[in-house]
Amino acid sequence: VGGIDIIKDDELLADPEFCTVEARLEECLKACNKVYKETGRKVLYSINITDNLDKMMKKAKYVVRNGANCIMVNTYTVHYSTLSCLAEDSSINVPILTHPDFAGAMFGSPTYGLSSSLVLGKLARLAGSDMVIYPSYYGKVPMVKERVIRIAQELTSKFYHLKRVFPGPSAGMHPGLVAKMFDDFGIDLLINAIKKIVGLQ
Repeated sequence: VGGIDIIKDDELLADPEFCTVEARLEECLKACNKVYKETGRKVLYSINITDNLDKMMKKAKYVVRNGANCIMVNTYTVHYSTLSCLAEDSSINVPILTHPDFAGAMFGSPTYGLSSSLVLGKLARLAGSDMVIYPSYYGKVPMVKERVIRIAQELTSKFYHLKRVFPGPSAGMHPGLVAKMFDDFGIDLLINAIKKIVGLQ
């Protein structure tokens, strides 16, 4: 109701008995439908379906059949070919959000690995992502500004026939950074709004 366009599951929330994919889908779609009735605005709920390939494909088809309007995949734990399977399946016709957990193992070392713009940008785009969340240089993840901007360029620049992908620089975000993000990336990007939940002791 406050203006968010996309709500996503936490990357660590898989399919536990206490909070199953089916139950989350039902409850979150109720909330999205309530927002639509009250405001006329459609909100995407990006549900985390990450799993072994066979289970993930079943989950993806189940959630889409039951009204899901977006899915999320921890791409770097299941890898690009799995993302491609989802993106190329015509029955899974909703946007796919790529989460970067584990990606640092591929580009984080100064002595081995691949370029962060290749791992988080070009290869994710080639595999079929519609939106890619990745570490920014603003906060808690040690990233170099030029590399973070290069990832966004890999996702949005002309690249043969491939559609552009929404970049989502993340980690350590707060409202005071929005103007800086527009300066660095332009207006075609995902801006994370994280609500901290503090438990009582």
